[in-house]
Amino acid sequence: MTGRFAGLALLAVLLVVLISPRQASAHASLVASEPAENAFLRMPPGEISLTFSEPIAAESSTIRLLDATGSTIRIAPPLFPADGHTMRAELQELQPGIYNVLWSNVSRVDGHSLRGSYPFTVLNPDGTTPAGVNLVPGFGDGDPTPLADGVAVRALELLGLLLAAGGTSLLLLWGEGARRARQGLVVCVGAGAGLMVAATLLHLAILDREYSGQGTWELVTGTRVGFYWLLRFVAALVAVAAATGLTRASRAAPWAVLAGLAAHAWGLTATSHAAAGTGRAIAMSLDFAHGAAAVAWMGAVVGLTLAVRLSGRNARYGDLMPRFSLAASVLVFVVIVTGALNAMVEVDSRTGLRDTRYGVTLLVKLGLLVPLLAVAAYNARRGRRRLVGHAKGEPRRFVVLATVEVALGLAVFVAAAMLTQTAATKSIVVAGDAGPYERTIRVDGVAISLRVSPNRTGLNTFEVTLTEGGSPAADADRVRLAFRYLEDATVGTSTLDLSPGYSPGAYLAQ
Repeated sequence: MTGRFAGLALLAVLLVVLISPRQASAHASLVASEPAENAFLRMPPGEISLTFSEPIAAESSTIRLLDATGSTIRIAPPLFPADGHTMRAELQELQPGIYNVLWSNVSRVDGHSLRGSYPFTVLNPDGTTPAGVNLVPGFGDGDPTPLADGVAVRALELLGLLLAAGGTSLLLLWGEGARRARQGLVVCVGAGAGLMVAATLLHLAILDREYSGQGTWELVTGTRVGFYWLLRFVAALVAVAAATGLTRASRAAPWAVLAGLAAHAWGLTATSHAAAGTGRAIAMSLDFAHGAAAVAWMGAVVGLTLAVRLSGRNARYGDLMPRFSLAASVLVFVVIVTGALNAMVEVDSRTGLRDTRYGVTLLVKLGLLVPLLAVAAYNARRGRRRLVGHAKGEPRRFVVLATVEVALGLAVFVAAAMLTQTAATKSIVVAGDAGPYERTIRVDGVAISLRVSPNRTGLNTFEVTLTEGGSPAADADRVRLAFRYLEDATVGTSTLDLSPGYSPGAYLAQ
């Protein structure tokens, strides 16, 4: 029996060694393009070339070209040079006009997809701007909202790791003292390992959706994401198989479970933000240490809460709590240090903490960590003494406070699940401007609204909307914008006449 579970532990370790990390990425943002965004070209381009921050999956990445009315312009199928970062498509000769490049990609490392668009203009032969207005709305976001199903599946996976690690760690820390709680702890481990298997299978469905250009077998066997998905799935099965030996009090079974959990966690690290860009080895080491320490710490708290609840008042907590406190102290130290270092790697500026979803989510996680550490500190000092001393109201009081600690820990892990599905600050390419300009004034009961988009150097769309009493105002004879150069009064005023737009009371020009 011992040999079988030792073999399972060895299998989990071999999975990590054999499926070693390769070139990685996460959220491949557009960093360069030719033609450039908002470019005005005297000669039509011969191709579209897009360069992304990380390698992309050729089978699931696309380029489209639309004219100003939204009609599709036929282009050659995209080509993908060997560097993996670039996508190109040859063009037929374009006539003067406004064009829109629409792109989409899928990251090779974690299966996350991004899409976006930008316009460019081919000028008339005499260098003047062609007539017409771009009616294609821009879309795409370098900082997209994480998908709810991705967050839910990752949270379920982390919950499975917590339960499996919690039950196993208590069985190792308490030994024979956990006799009354053993059955409950074994069920905890089995349930956690089962959740890991279920979550991993659900994640395959998400990957299938993102990698729509290839079949499931090709995805699993032919992509980096698929290799690490397979690692996590096999590791979860190892944990399930090893959990069956816990009921027989096998000495090797707990270690086989932990080996399976470690291999599974490594699969998560290899498809995380840490695997992207330069310095991957250090970043992945920090990320793995942070995640493993966090799972071990909170998992142990889950196991301790369950064990105390099942063991009752007269259990020998004096044998358990010194070991538990020492292990928890070391783990909390590792979590704090590696978490701080990880934040420095993933958030490359102070503004990123407030201006990106990753930064805001990280602040929420840190905010939850403060009360979590406070409750943990109380339980580690006063709560432990009361429990060991069999003080009045124990162990019920300890179980309540430990449950509060678990609840806060779960909230932190939900925030962590959101972080894994959110574009890291370091991978977000900031445009550098504040976004569309909008202003509304009222003249003689008519509301005049001006919108300038994207409000950046190059091609902009000017939209004026006239409303009166909440309804479109009567047709205007002329809508004209006047521009003055504020920094040099000697420069004369220029004007731009707007044409009727796509709805009553709206006028457009570019």
